[in-house]
Amino acid sequence: MNKNFIQAVADYSYLSEQGYHPRGFIDMVGNRYQLSEQEKTILYRGVVLSSQCNSRKQKIITPEKKLSPIFIDGFNVITTITSYLLGIPVFIAMDGLLRDAANKRGELDNNPKLVEAIDLILKYLSERNLQHPLFYLDQQVKFSDETAHLIMQSSFANFVFPECKQSQNVDDELIRMADSTVCSSDSGIIDKTQAPVFDLAQHVLKYFFTPNFVDIGSLNDITEF
Repeated sequence: MNKNFIQAVADYSYLSEQGYHPRGFIDMVGNRYQLSEQEKTILYRGVVLSSQCNSRKQKIITPEKKLSPIFIDGFNVITTITSYLLGIPVFIAMDGLLRDAANKRGELDNNPKLVEAIDLILKYLSERNLQHPLFYLDQQVKFSDETAHLIMQSSFANFVFPECKQSQNVDDELIRMADSTVCSSDSGIIDKTQAPVFDLAQHVLKYFFTPNFVDIGSLNDITEF
């Protein structure tokens, strides 16, 4: 990341902490530092209030912890992994969660990396001996039926026995899953759930690749010296 982006992170973080709504100044900061639309997306999804960071980090668990039963925010996790496979920037937000800079999230039709992403998820769960994962898929996404079919027909499905549930309101259903592990980087879900949170996309990518994720929090620390 260049110096302009690093300074934009500092300014954006400062304004956020002062209580200004991000929608009101994202363009102001972005235009001042001549950021691309993709960089603005990273800024918006990567900068998190310190109070929210602390709260979310307390819920995040590591792979060594007990994860079963496991409930997956399907399109959230799949989109982040396909973004990485397609070369779209993925990064660690200030709250420690992996997010992507895809502008059209959830649009997976004609995505050449969709099958590979699903296989990686199921292979990871298989090698971790995590069986019977339940994928929640937003019924309103036009490729929901096809995605469910790909999950169930994956070559790794026989090892983990996945299930899929298409829902009109995935967020609300996942928020209610207290006695389970929720896999998502969606801030709306994480802020409200009482369940432990596992960053499945981040751990899948670290398990199979050697990614060098940009850490937005560390960029903000640079400006403090």
